[in-house]
Amino acid sequence: MRNRMRNRMRNQTKKLLQPAVLIVCVLALTGCTGKIDSTTSHEPLIQHTDTGATSDPAADNKKDMERTSAEMESAASNRETVSSDIEACIREKMDTFEEDCTLTGLWYDRERSERIIDSYMEYGRGASNGVKRDDVIVILSDLKTGENTWSFEPNAVYTDWNWILIRDGETSEWVVDDYGNE
Repeated sequence: MRNRMRNRMRNQTKKLLQPAVLIVCVLALTGCTGKIDSTTSHEPLIQHTDTGATSDPAADNKKDMERTSAEMESAASNRETVSSDIEACIREKMDTFEEDCTLTGLWYDRERSERIIDSYMEYGRGASNGVKRDDVIVILSDLKTGENTWSFEPNAVYTDWNWILIRDGETSEWVVDDYGNE
């Protein structure tokens, strides 16, 4: 009797997991495109600004609570706006999400981007997909979720959300290869 119950539970679990795995695979395989300048430097992709993006001050997020005001001021001063092509690429990727979430800020931070790229190249997809370091850029954002969400906390603000974009070479288009928090 116990064996039949276990088998039934396993079968039910498999039936529930199959659509979720399919959705994850589809999301992982979808990419977005964006035109770029034909240079190896990331500078043409970034437009410098002194104001930068700001996150929602009412955010109930542990990371925000742990930051000191000096750290937040320093982080804001390192923010540079992102080109419209890169922003369009990220927004196109977000359009594939079946969940209720909105970008509330989007920026480039060279120091943090380089640190995340190091990790991506050593431990992430960059270790196996053959992409060159010069063909990887990390863009940071804040996301606000709504009620309709199954993998995010409902009605929350996620700060410093990473978007890892890659390209095949200097003249190819950027695609979102990975995303998430550090």
